[in-house]
Amino acid sequence: MRLDQTALKSGLLGVRRILGEDYFKILPIPLR
Repeated sequence: MRLDQTALKSGLLGVRRILGEDYFKILPIPLR
């Protein structure tokens, strides 16, 4: 389970870098 969370976190961070913070803010998922 923890491995999945880490993978998702890394993936979301990558998406955030590619799409930008604006698009990332739209997502209702708090990574902090």
